[in-house]
Amino acid sequence: MKPFCFLLGIKYRKAKNKEVFIMRKVLFKKSLSIILAAGIMAASVTACGANEEATNQSDTVYETTEASDSSSSASNVSGGSAVSSSSSASSDFEASDSMSSNTNKQKNSRETGAVNQGETLYGYDNSGGDNANWPWSDEDSDNREYGHVSENDFIQTSTEPTSTFAADVDTASYSNVRNYLNSGLMVPEDAVRIEEMINYFHYDYDEPKKGEPFSVNMEVDACPWNENHQLVMIGLKAKKIDDSKRKPINFVFLIDTSGSMNSADKLPLVKTAYNKLLNELGEDDTVSIVTYAGSDTVVLEGESGENTDVISEAIENLEAHGSTNGSAGINTAYEIAETYFKKGGNNRVILATDGDLNVGVTSEDGLTELITEKKESGIYLSVLGFGTDNLKDNKLEALADNGNGNYAYIDCVYEAKRVLVEEMGSTLETVAKDVKLQTTFDENVVEKYRLIGYENRMMANEDFDDDTVDGGEIGSGHEVTAIYEIVPVKGIDTSSGDHILDFAVRYKKPNADDSKLLEYKCNYSKNGFSNKASDNMLWAESLACFGMILKGSDYSNECTFDLARQLAEKTSYKDDSLKVEYLELLDQAEDIYEGSYSERDYDDDDDYDDDDYSDYDNDVTYIDAD
Repeated sequence: MKPFCFLLGIKYRKAKNKEVFIMRKVLFKKSLSIILAAGIMAASVTACGANEEATNQSDTVYETTEASDSSSSASNVSGGSAVSSSSSASSDFEASDSMSSNTNKQKNSRETGAVNQGETLYGYDNSGGDNANWPWSDEDSDNREYGHVSENDFIQTSTEPTSTFAADVDTASYSNVRNYLNSGLMVPEDAVRIEEMINYFHYDYDEPKKGEPFSVNMEVDACPWNENHQLVMIGLKAKKIDDSKRKPINFVFLIDTSGSMNSADKLPLVKTAYNKLLNELGEDDTVSIVTYAGSDTVVLEGESGENTDVISEAIENLEAHGSTNGSAGINTAYEIAETYFKKGGNNRVILATDGDLNVGVTSEDGLTELITEKKESGIYLSVLGFGTDNLKDNKLEALADNGNGNYAYIDCVYEAKRVLVEEMGSTLETVAKDVKLQTTFDENVVEKYRLIGYENRMMANEDFDDDTVDGGEIGSGHEVTAIYEIVPVKGIDTSSGDHILDFAVRYKKPNADDSKLLEYKCNYSKNGFSNKASDNMLWAESLACFGMILKGSDYSNECTFDLARQLAEKTSYKDDSLKVEYLELLDQAEDIYEGSYSERDYDDDDDYDDDDYSDYDNDVTYIDAD
């Protein structure tokens, strides 16, 4: 069928293949959005979602009690029940008619719980419509830049039983993936970092014990996508600092005002993001603003956090123009941060940019060297990525990983609120630095193992005990989740209580130079897999499955969108609007990758026929007015 858009005068021809048809369908709907909701375009830089509930935060206070190097605790795990997949994934992601039919029934019958069908979340129509905020997104013109890292392989335990990696609490990959899918685009494989997708969500982990900065939670389950394998989940939860007892703040807003930031999803969104953060500051806090384009400029210096009008006015007056000398801005920002350094406080540079650095130090290696020097000052770094045009994800991730920092991608105002307001403590208040994780498998029980994700955070085993080697930073109340896929030794009885692995955490207090050690053990439960897997396990499994599909993993085996959906729907997800949105993203991804439109008739005739228009089953994006 060949619809014609009379409003725009655009001829909508039949697609010659399924993928082109889907892309044109998405662009057709977005064109209608421009006509019907031009006002929403402007609103996209002031409000992204109807759901304005902040995440509930614990009142637990982080106690800086000394933990000795020999402190340890044991943790037995309960097994989960195996979840079988009803279908297999093919390499070209082509869905069968029965799969499409089954999926459509699930979409139609699913209750959305925390978010109503007509409600919007993160600026997107939650009833199945496409991204109304950024309708100019186009797969052919996507020039975002990513670093390539080969995925982790299985390792023979008898050859190397130990796996070491740095903690990673970045979440940029998930919100970037969301941006692609809500724009109707396939996701570049290098844009997918599975650990960041998993760590985007909250998990119901135990609170840390007194005197320890983390709790460690472990669970074993049968592998849903490979019946001969098992999964081991390791989850850390940091102590939550009460907001009333947080440290005094010294923030330097480092803002890219170069010409590349001159679009609605960049500098205007940056301004809104920083203004939301201002409401969380007080008289004991200090704010400075440094901008950079062809050169760097100090816009505001050492302003009290209670003078929000002054700070907000300075932010609103910023304009985008010129080239991008990011290295000059970084140097100046750290100098200002050192000038107003608060001993025992939260000293941090918050960088907002698309990463398109083209003057001064511009290479990834050069920026890494620069920021590595700066972190010795005791000043932390948070990196906020903006925009779709020319985003340099690889450079921003390198800055965060090497600058005692974290990296988030802000695709809309609600994400800015989540990162800078709702989760301000975990994003901007470090409770442990140089956090390293080490797992040693029992070769009598585990034949092979593979860490899912964390490819760019892997470390040499000898670096675990070397305090001069940087690890990762964890914020107040933050959670870190890692999943190993293991191949048990043949004949192992999973109800025997056998030892599976030893797990160790090494960390430093925020102002310390010497690390502390925590050690744990993981054994099979004597109940075997008779118990159902926890919601934590099932949710992490779903995201791992989803991530492996998007990444084109060699180890995805029987991973399908339907399997990821089944795993997620077994959890109590309906009370969490972000998790509800994730289920919608799965539907969106399946439409794009597997093509729910395969039942439609495609031919090579490009001629338009008016008679066909009446038969077209139009897909409408609904917009709710407040």
